[in-house]
Amino acid sequence: MRIFSLVWYIWAGVSLSLYASEWPCQEAIYRPQIKTLLLVNPQTPYGLPVISLQAANDLLELSFDDLDGDYKNYTLTFLHCNADWTPSNLKSSEYLEGFFEFNIITYSFSVGTYQKFTHYKVQFPSSLSQQYTRFKLSGNYMLFVFENGDTEKPVFSKRFMVVDSKASIQCSIRQPVSDAKPGGQQLELTMDLNASSVANVQRDVYIRVFQNNRWDNVSEHIQPQFVQGNRLSFQFNKELMFEGGNEYRPLDLRSLRFQSPQVKKMNRDENQLMQVELIPDESRAIKPYLYYADINGAFTLYNRDAIDATSVLEADYVNCKFSYKSQEVSKPVYLIGSWTSAQPKSRIPLYYNSNSGHCEAQVMLKQGFYNYLFSESNGSLAATEGSFWDTENEYTILVYYRPFGTYFDQIIGYAKCNSLKAR
Repeated sequence: MRIFSLVWYIWAGVSLSLYASEWPCQEAIYRPQIKTLLLVNPQTPYGLPVISLQAANDLLELSFDDLDGDYKNYTLTFLHCNADWTPSNLKSSEYLEGFFEFNIITYSFSVGTYQKFTHYKVQFPSSLSQQYTRFKLSGNYMLFVFENGDTEKPVFSKRFMVVDSKASIQCSIRQPVSDAKPGGQQLELTMDLNASSVANVQRDVYIRVFQNNRWDNVSEHIQPQFVQGNRLSFQFNKELMFEGGNEYRPLDLRSLRFQSPQVKKMNRDENQLMQVELIPDESRAIKPYLYYADINGAFTLYNRDAIDATSVLEADYVNCKFSYKSQEVSKPVYLIGSWTSAQPKSRIPLYYNSNSGHCEAQVMLKQGFYNYLFSESNGSLAATEGSFWDTENEYTILVYYRPFGTYFDQIIGYAKCNSLKAR
C-alpha cells in the first residue's frame, strides 16, 4: 500500500505539471449549468479569497450550484502561478503537501425551489485524514474543478492567494493633486520588508492594488519613489490614482412575493421560473453624489419567503433583465460586480435593443441581495456612474517578491485600506 501511494504521488505530481501549460490562469466557467460560484475566506466573506500560509485555521470555502440537479463526481486540484498569472515552473510536489487532487464530497439537493439544483461545498486546506492537503508556498494559485477526473476539460476555475507575511503596509488616501482623474482617490503607501533583504527593489518586488476586489480594475507595475533600507515609500504615484466612482447600485431579490423598489415587474414563465424585469437605470455622471451603505459589489444569498431564510438550498433562481438608458449605440456598456468575476474580463455585456432604446442583458441570479455598476469597455465608471472623491471604496494591496536566483513569486504582504477610514 505504501509503495502504491508513493507511485501515485509521483505520477500525480508529474501529471499535473504536464497539464499546467495548457491551463490558463484565469477565472472561467466552462459549463452553463454551473451557477453562483463562490470562493471566499469565511472570516472576510466580501473580500478577495486570501489566506495566510502560517495560520492553521485560515480556510477558503468553495461553493457552487449545478442546475442539472443530479450528483456528479467533481474533483479539485490546484496550480501555482506567477505574479502575472502565468503558470509557474514549480512541480505540484513543491507547493503542495498531501493530496494533489481530492473529491468534493459535500453536496445537497435544493428544497422547495422551482429551479432544481445540486449545491456543492468544500473547504481547504483540508485537515481531514482522508483528503489531507496543505500549501507549502505562498503566491498566486488557481483552483480547477473537473468531472470524473478528466483533467483535459475543466468545469470551472477560480483564483486565490496565499500570503506569507513578511512585510507591513501602511496606507492613506487623499484627493489627487493632479486632475488626470476627476473625482479620483490617490493612495499613498509605506511598506517595511521586515524579514526580507531585497537586493534590487525595482527588479524583485512587485505590487498589485485592487479597488473593490475588481479584477478589471487592478493597478500594477508600481515603483516606489523612495527606498531607505527595507522601507519603501509610494507617493504621488499615478499608478496609485483611481477613479472614485460611485456607490454600488442595490438589487433586492430576497422576496419573490413582493416587488423591491428596483423591480418593474415579475411573472412566472411556462416552467414556473420567475422572470424579473428591473426599472431601467440611467447614467449618474451629472447627478450629485449621494452616500449610502453598500457592500462594494458583493452579494449575499437570502430568501425571505423560505422557512430558513439563510438556507442556500431554499433560495430559488430568477431570470433578471437589466436595462441601461443609452443614446450611444456604438458604445458598449457592461455590468460589473463580484458575481460577474468568472465572466470574460470580469463583466457582462449589455446589448442595444432598438425597440426599447436601452442596452439590455438577461442574467440568471439566485435569490439574495446584490450590488452592481455599469462600466465602459475600458472599465471606467466616469460616464456611466460618475466619479466622486467622496465615494467609499475598499482597496486591497498585495506585495509579491521574487528573490534573485529563484524562479517563482511569493506573496509577502497583504493589507486592506478603506477610503473613508484612511483619510
